[in-house]
Amino acid sequence: GEIMSSDSYETTPKKPSNLPPPKQRKDIYDGMDAAALRPIARDQHKQILEQINKSSGDDCLPELIDAAEFLSTPLDPPPELIAGILHVGSKLVLGGGSKSYKTWVLLDLAISVATGADWIGRATAEGKVLFINFEIQPHAWQRRIAAVAKSKGVEIESGAIQLWNLRGHAADFKTLIPKIIERCQPEDFTLIILDPIYKLYGGTDENAAGDVAALLNSLERLAVETGAAIAFGAHFAKGNAAGKEAIDRIRDRKSVV
Repeated sequence: GEIMSSDSYETTPKKPSNLPPPKQRKDIYDGMDAAALRPIARDQHKQILEQINKSSGDDCLPELIDAAEFLSTPLDPPPELIAGILHVGSKLVLGGGSKSYKTWVLLDLAISVATGADWIGRATAEGKVLFINFEIQPHAWQRRIAAVAKSKGVEIESGAIQLWNLRGHAADFKTLIPKIIERCQPEDFTLIILDPIYKLYGGTDENAAGDVAALLNSLERLAVETGAAIAFGAHFAKGNAAGKEAIDRIRDRKSVV
């Protein structure tokens, strides 16, 4: 499989060897819990939106900025949710073939962030998680969650993970994303996982770059309006792709990446 985010991407089999343990990592956000991290990311997004809205005319585009002026005020990066992979407010896509355990890996991610445990060898910042499940039946979903938590040796505390089981209720992203945003408003989610993403396609052509770009724009809106990081799985293209790098195997990777 392949993991990519809007910050960076990493290949899952390569476990980092030089990452300091979580307690040794030092940055400006050390000592801050998820409740403090999310407003920071949300405020940064609001600042961007305010800059966009400060435009002249009716085109709703930001004004030109002098590069020297832009460089005059250092900008702090948003806090990391997964060390070296994902920042709060960014997007992550997990690519893999059919039946390659993508849902299991995303569930592992959800439990890791919710409990502050490492994920594939990377430190995480503990925070509240929303997992939107479009596919797994409740009895099987319950067993999977219990199995992963037991395997990681962690206990899921009340309020750490919210589940939205929408099997049989999937809809076009244009319909569902606004409802997800509305449902998330009273919460302080640090991470939102949607699985599987194709359940949001509706009439979207996954091989059309414009259609996929519209879906990704809606996910960007979800990240901006909630302040949470967004994660989802994507299928590798069908056929023999042995000669391709993993990053090039994701369907319509030009739009996804």
